[in-house]
Amino acid sequence: MSGASLPSWARKGVKVVCVDADVGSVPTGKRAYRYDPDWCLEAGSTYVIRRAFIDEPTSEPCVWLEEITRAIDAAGYEAPFHVSRFRPLVSTKTEEEDVAEFRKLLTQPIPEAV
Repeated sequence: MSGASLPSWARKGVKVVCVDADVGSVPTGKRAYRYDPDWCLEAGSTYVIRRAFIDEPTSEPCVWLEEITRAIDAAGYEAPFHVSRFRPLVSTKTEEEDVAEFRKLLTQPIPEAV
């Protein structure tokens, strides 16, 4: 076991952006990467994590994505993507836009208790 761990951002429901879609960079000989006929990652595209986990056969941090279901092997295993291929999607809002949203909330009337 390599002692690999999941990054803190790698969890179900988190939006991520693909930073490495190169099928040629896939490690060979590892069960988690053997099934590539349905490879469909696109660099720069955003995805939502369906599940993040440490892959048992390889002890590598991996994810399954909502938008992609890969082929299931004879053992009933869906090949995951290595977490290093993704980064969390960061909001491109400016501080000014964030503050404007909070100001809207502050100026809304508070509903009266019934």
